[in-house]
Amino acid sequence: MAYPNAFVNLNIFAVVVQVGLSLSVYSYALKVQELGERNSFLTSTMFTFSLITLRLSWDQYRMMLALFFAIIALVVLVSPKPRVRYLAIGLVALVVLSNALPAVLLILTLIVHLARNYRKLSLLRVELYSVIVAIILFASQELNVAANNAVGSSIPVSTMSMSLGLTESMYGLMFLLIMSWPSLMLLPFGALRKVKSQVPVYFLCCTILCGLLPTAIGIYIVSPITVFWMTSFPLAIMFGATLKTNSKRFVRSFAVLMLIFIVATGFSFAVSSPTTPSPYLLLSQNFVQYFPNGYLQSTMPLSQEENLINLLDNAIPILPANSTFVVPQQFYGLALMSPNPNQVRILNAGQIGVVQNTIAPIPVNINVTPITSLGSMHSSFTVWWTQPNNWYGVSAIPSSFHIWLSGKGFSIFLIQ
Repeated sequence: MAYPNAFVNLNIFAVVVQVGLSLSVYSYALKVQELGERNSFLTSTMFTFSLITLRLSWDQYRMMLALFFAIIALVVLVSPKPRVRYLAIGLVALVVLSNALPAVLLILTLIVHLARNYRKLSLLRVELYSVIVAIILFASQELNVAANNAVGSSIPVSTMSMSLGLTESMYGLMFLLIMSWPSLMLLPFGALRKVKSQVPVYFLCCTILCGLLPTAIGIYIVSPITVFWMTSFPLAIMFGATLKTNSKRFVRSFAVLMLIFIVATGFSFAVSSPTTPSPYLLLSQNFVQYFPNGYLQSTMPLSQEENLINLLDNAIPILPANSTFVVPQQFYGLALMSPNPNQVRILNAGQIGVVQNTIAPIPVNINVTPITSLGSMHSSFTVWWTQPNNWYGVSAIPSSFHIWLSGKGFSIFLIQ
């Protein structure tokens, strides 16, 4: 079957990129920051189990790929071999092509680094060329001048009141504090000063400024929380620098304690699902629209996904010819992968759900369709949980829904 293969391939890709990211952080810590093998391993461990890194690996594969290319580019730029350094130009280009957010942060970071070392520009020619190529390529994307718009994109920009913007900035800052407070607590112990290369410091500062400043002045491009997904890399490097350079036993013990906490909470999240959520993340439900209830879920708990796939595979081939199957957006992709010999019309019903209450100043995912709106699709079929479990806020099945075929946990309903 096509779907399981594609699904497995996607999961394998995510694992490969996650492993690549962990190794790239280890390489950067070892070769650029010269933290030594032990501290570089602990730095990579801190990065890997960070809740923000795990949030990226849940579904932000392009962003992960861009961050991987960015870290490798930073490693290559300090190579003593000129030919190797020139590889950075291609790597930076790959960052731009992979995802806009890491690309912008990398460009700004390198610009700050060049400005701080303007007297050494003759030694930083490759870095300068990399920035120029990245800016040209990024501008080409945003201006849609590439052939056939193959790499064209557009960045949505809107304005809002400064009071709303400030509130959104504080909301993002609260997210950063809750998800990264163990790493942030090391900053007062000289982590910002103790890194050998200041690039991670510039990267962290650019990330925080890009997250807070636009909304603070009333410009909305992307949520500060999304920008802060990039902080796990510089914070992990500063953790490693603290371990290596701070000789105070208390500070080193505190850093190790924070690492243990990060590993424990990260592992707890990695094995969690909406039915068995991570205890720590139960305290941060105000960010549920940016953070999944459990790592082992897609649009449903992964433990239930096979049941839905089996039901769709059994039901769609026997639906009446030329009938209409109105599928919630959450399940639409799975339905398209099932055999359809009777040429059933499979329609996307939009995201079924109820607008959830949230303290987020600018809510996301509010374009939801009430399940009751499907009641007008007479003689059509749809699919949902047999017993509503309040997923997506749905607590009751409309009276016009009649079970046509039951499966384990899910049913095909005939709308009458």
